[in-house]
Amino acid sequence: MNICIMEGKCVILRSISREKTEKIQKVYKKREVTEMKIKKIMAGMLAMVTVMGSLVSPLSVKADQIDAPYLALGADLNETEKSTVLSLLEINEADLSSYQVITVTNADEHKYLDSYLDSSVIGTRALSSVLIEKKDMELK
Repeated sequence: MNICIMEGKCVILRSISREKTEKIQKVYKKREVTEMKIKKIMAGMLAMVTVMGSLVSPLSVKADQIDAPYLALGADLNETEKSTVLSLLEINEADLSSYQVITVTNADEHKYLDSYLDSSVIGTRALSSVLIEKKDMELK
């Protein structure tokens, strides 16, 4: 009886010649080398993706870089509520094409506000709306 220990495993080989045992050991060794090559390739690919990801900076918008006014409307506003919000913000619906308009969902509100507000305060409908526009300011 021969006992081979490969990859931390104990394999008992019974009634196998020394030649067959060596062949089995070679197969295990070859498999081990192949797995190491795959791991090296995967590590290299991961490193490459990480480097490429760090080179591409995420798209961010700063308030002082906004050319067009930025309008975020709650996704659950009905038409009457939307008209009221636009009126309060002094925006004509016909002029919306001159704004960068996005829709804010209730999931967005929870994602960004849950750590600051109780869920009951945020609610289940996205009604929050905001207008961000660049203004020239005089410093005093």
